[in-house]
Amino acid sequence: MCSKFVIGLLDRFVPQFDRRMMHNYNQLIAALCFLAVTVLLCFDYENMLILILSIFGLTTVSYVWDACYVITAESMPTEIRSTALGICSTVSRVGMLTAPLLVTLSTFWKPTVYLALAIFGFVNFALAWNFLPETKHVNLAEVNLKSNPKIAPTET
Repeated sequence: MCSKFVIGLLDRFVPQFDRRMMHNYNQLIAALCFLAVTVLLCFDYENMLILILSIFGLTTVSYVWDACYVITAESMPTEIRSTALGICSTVSRVGMLTAPLLVTLSTFWKPTVYLALAIFGFVNFALAWNFLPETKHVNLAEVNLKSNPKIAPTET
């Protein structure tokens, strides 16, 4: 809940704070935190640092999650906005259903969960860095399929 408040303050009072920055930098921080925990667990290091890195990584994932919903809502035309958000929600629930499988894999090798989170985080970061459009200050009434070439269907 605190993350929503912080995002609102940053969005209001820091003009250079945009959606891509909110998503990409927080995704990178989360992936680095999970990679650090993976390395620590590989060396059988069990201390408070793992807890701190895990909580910090999960907190930054919360910011990424918020950015995903905002960017999706601001980049889709009104006609398909609710469908796009519904698809995002469905895909997230598929991820939620597969999460217990990762925990089961950690019985074979302890850092599996954190390594998977780091890998997915770095892949998400790379894809978003290359393809995620900036949507801050987008007039939602003007977002449509013809004016947005990133989502417009190709004509043959």
